Amino acid sequence: PLTPNNKIDRKALAAAALTTNAADAGRGGIVASRTLIEMELLQVWERVFNMGQLSIRDDFFELGGQSILAVRLTNDIQKHFGAQCSLSMLIQNPTVEKLAQVIQNGVGHKGGIIVPLRAGGSKPPVFLIPGEGGHVIYLAHLAKYIEEGHPVYGMQLPCLDGLAAPPESVEELASQYIDAIQSAMPGMRFILAGHSFGGYVAFEMACQLQSVGVVPDGLFILDTPAPVFKRNKPALKLNDAEWLCHTAKRIGYLNGVAVNLQVEAIQGLPVDEQLAQLKVQLVAGNILPEYFEISGLKVFFATLKAIQHINYAPTAKLAMDTVFFRAADNDKYIEHVPEDEGMYEAVATPDYKWSQLVSGRITAITVPGDHDSILAEPNVTTLAHEMNALIGNAKQINYSTETL
Repeated sequence: PLTPNNKIDRKALAAAALTTNAADAGRGGIVASRTLIEMELLQVWERVFNMGQLSIRDDFFELGGQSILAVRLTNDIQKHFGAQCSLSMLIQNPTVEKLAQVIQNGVGHKGGIIVPLRAGGSKPPVFLIPGEGGHVIYLAHLAKYIEEGHPVYGMQLPCLDGLAAPPESVEELASQYIDAIQSAMPGMRFILAGHSFGGYVAFEMACQLQSVGVVPDGLFILDTPAPVFKRNKPALKLNDAEWLCHTAKRIGYLNGVAVNLQVEAIQGLPVDEQLAQLKVQLVAGNILPEYFEISGLKVFFATLKAIQHINYAPTAKLAMDTVFFRAADNDKYIEHVPEDEGMYEAVATPDYKWSQLVSGRITAITVPGDHDSILAEPNVTTLAHEMNALIGNAKQINYSTETL
């Protein structure tokens, strides 16, 4: 409701909140808003999810929330309340009730490298490392199913705020992550798990820790081929416009929609105009909200391109037991997302050739889904079940570095 001056009529909102509470009293499973902030926030959620009669205790992820809705929701909250709301803040406070308390207290969140995905617990924490895009939001589903008692954190790329430069190497990023963990939790035992490009980072973190005699409680590599083949990515031979069109098509495939940005239409245009044309298609495909800023796209694609140019070649074998998960349905994924020719060779082996880099025991497990959907419902429950059966049971052995 609005006043005659086109501002929010807070008295009308408060009266409506009382009416709603009375009507919903005793209704099973639904807890109505109790404060003005809760009511306003609930309205934002219902608009974003296009659903009515939500409860202030409905969980964002249990409602089917994913990265696109998360971006839309956090942007809407910032616009409505004038309060900072980051993806990591949403992950830590995934209900209206919790978010309202944060907004009421005037607590902003600047993000950071370590993003809590599920707090609480006295067992060794699990650190999840995302793929090329660097955002941890898609790992929240997995975090939810990790064995109770293990706090779960995501390691987010420090350059995503647009203030820092993208990493130049896997080794550099792994060192940053280790420093962040050891500064925040000195002496703490922990478990590492990395998906896609994050598998390289997790492996390199274990190698760097190995060099100083530190043994992680476990290493889980999620559908990442071992970096033992010659880097020859066809996409990196393209010019900037060709690369953007190629990457846009890949993004479309991963989101189940057609994105057909044409090289002829954007060749020679300034970057902002190229991205503006791409944004039109991403919005039309419901991949991005209309209000997503071009500056955010620039940071994302600059980060993605920088990471794709990284050539990772480990120089030592890892002498610890490692668990490798491979996606069962990757044939179609690889067909639509062409990568290095050598990668096809690696994925044809049961352990994606990780045995060439690990001298400890490798446990290779196939889980349902493709490269990305292994981390989405319902496949993620199988992945988490298999991880839980092995967490804490990885054999810890003395490290002995073997030069390759």
